[in-house]
Amino acid sequence: MDKRMTHIEDVQAKQQQHLDPIMREGGKILQEMEKIIANPHISPNDKTRYENGHQEILTHYEYLF
Repeated sequence: MDKRMTHIEDVQAKQQQHLDPIMREGGKILQEMEKIIANPHISPNDKTRYENGHQEILTHYEYLF
């Protein structure tokens, strides 16, 4: 049982190692989108487009960030 748990822990650690860069970069993308949305000079059409995109990312991929 100990060998099995060690193997599972190793696999989980490797998975986390591979997901960390994705989660970091995804967080940066969301932050940039939030900055764009908050910009007072953005056009109403672009603001709506970015808000929709931001919401879609959160809806489908929030568990990654």
